[in-house]
Amino acid sequence: GNLIRHNGYDGVSLQGLPPGNEDVNHHNVVENNHIHYCGELVGHAAGVHISQSGFNEITHNHIHHIPRYGTTIKGVRYQVLKTQVPGVTFENRHDFLHSRNNLVAYNDIHHVNLDSQDTGAMESWGPGRDNVYDHNLIHEVGNDQFDLQSGMYLDDATDYFTVTNNIIWGVVGTQHNQCVYAKGIGNKFINNVFVVGPTNGAGISSYFMADERCDHHEYVRNILVFTEPTAAIYNFYNWTKDRVTRADENVFWKPEGELFIKMAGDTLSYEEWRERGLEKRSVVADPLFVNPEERDYHLLEGSPAFDLGIEDIDTDGIGLEDDFPERFERE
Repeated sequence: GNLIRHNGYDGVSLQGLPPGNEDVNHHNVVENNHIHYCGELVGHAAGVHISQSGFNEITHNHIHHIPRYGTTIKGVRYQVLKTQVPGVTFENRHDFLHSRNNLVAYNDIHHVNLDSQDTGAMESWGPGRDNVYDHNLIHEVGNDQFDLQSGMYLDDATDYFTVTNNIIWGVVGTQHNQCVYAKGIGNKFINNVFVVGPTNGAGISSYFMADERCDHHEYVRNILVFTEPTAAIYNFYNWTKDRVTRADENVFWKPEGELFIKMAGDTLSYEEWRERGLEKRSVVADPLFVNPEERDYHLLEGSPAFDLGIEDIDTDGIGLEDDFPERFERE
């Protein structure tokens, strides 16, 4: 129930100790706060910054007007970790990364990445495993000066995240922009709505970089709607056969232009992508949103999404709660 604004650095910062040290920062609750206009002295600020801290709940916050991240979950990439801590192997690396089992949910995040690039409104880099992004609204993200803007950026060594029931629209930048940029291992994207708009090159992008694995991703029961005719469904800047474990039961709708996938510089038609055994039950159809012009992405009765098991995303509980103090501004 706090109003946090005009900070030099982060709005809220949860900081543990470097890898190899005891896990001392965990089980914090950051709930029902209005966090905005932070990062006034330090440009790589976040509304909520988690570093080497786990089992936290970041819920029902309104976060906006930040030069870089809305939320970020940090740790250390394996390639760096193994030089810092004796005894680290790829198999046991997560034992040393305490930013795990965090829940970031029911937050309204917008007007972030305002003076930055190669980032996302919700970002992670080298964290621990098993973090959850659920029921977040992410919109009006990026700027017109820099590239590589994302609604969600699961950056290097982001492993075993579960991303569910989020709605992303309004990501802008000069080039190489997308609703989601996904690296890491075993990340699952289920029952999300991604609106791929002007200046977006893809709905979802992915890249295997610097010997950090990027594989076994799942994209299931999502809705991707394209208002940008030249955008790909997926843009795999490079490709390994184990990159996507499952992609199915999705709804794609592109009123103008063809559906296609970018793979290591080549272009695959949607039909060629399906021939690889993917998207077998996915459909190309208007999802029938209630009022997309007014950003109401609830589904009308008769939506083809329901036949695939896609659930309507309840947005009523997203953002500040009813008991947010009346003496503080909500917007």
